[in-house]
Amino acid sequence: MLNLEFDFKRKLVNPKMIEVDGKEHISFDSVPWRSAEEGQQARVLFDGWRADNCLKTMANWESWEDYYESAITTKGTGIKVTAEGSIGVLRRIFIRAAVQKQWGCDSGLTYKALAEQLTGLGYATTVDECKNAKRAKLPEHAVPVTVGTTTFVKMLLEYYPAMDLFKLFPLGRMDEVMQRLAKV
Repeated sequence: MLNLEFDFKRKLVNPKMIEVDGKEHISFDSVPWRSAEEGQQARVLFDGWRADNCLKTMANWESWEDYYESAITTKGTGIKVTAEGSIGVLRRIFIRAAVQKQWGCDSGLTYKALAEQLTGLGYATTVDECKNAKRAKLPEHAVPVTVGTTTFVKMLLEYYPAMDLFKLFPLGRMDEVMQRLAKV
């Protein structure tokens, strides 16, 4: 049987939908990986992701990007990736920064008010999560760069304009973060 699945010998970038013979298909540019190991890791992760998914639409791309970025960014940080994906990683790290009064995230809100604020923004949060965040480790550079996290950060910046994005996102990715924020 012929396998037409992409082999990840190059990194997919610049996804876009194109029409071919009256049908929409996802299309990409590609660039070399920084290392062979990075490409191999992407292939292993993709094999795990595609067990329940396929890469045909922009929504599929966002799901894959979230899965991939969450796996590589949180590795070794002590942060677990839950069903919330990258948004959950950002939400939990932001709560820790806010209650520990770090990284420009100090609003002076009570646990209840912080939970209500985040829930009101569409990110369900409990008072207990806020209380538990007080003593939790606050890892730097552990937030994946995804559509979901940049959208969430854009909302948070309205309430926390002094938030230190450099502490949230991986080293060397701030230009990309700023470009994505400008598009949100």
